[in-house]
Amino acid sequence: MAISFSPYARGEQISNDLKSSLLKGYMLTCVPNISKQAPNISRKSVEAYCWCVGGKTFQNFTPKQYAYLKSTRMLPREIEVRREGWRSQCESKLN
Repeated sequence: MAISFSPYARGEQISNDLKSSLLKGYMLTCVPNISKQAPNISRKSVEAYCWCVGGKTFQNFTPKQYAYLKSTRMLPREIEVRREGWRSQCESKLN
């Protein structure tokens, strides 16, 4: 699966290469966690869900947000708050 990040999104953003690296790292934790929580859902569906949520998480990530992530190993609060909505938007991938 490939995900593209819009070069036209607002504000200063991290590079697409860095976004891709963050998404790959996210996939390494998301897929096993969701698979463990929902063993009856196919791996392909879990991967699609994780790719969807991860893509939305890092789509407009800024250098400031990346610095926060790097120093705390946690997503910035403004991203974390929005993730519940992204999870809901991506939930159909689990069917």
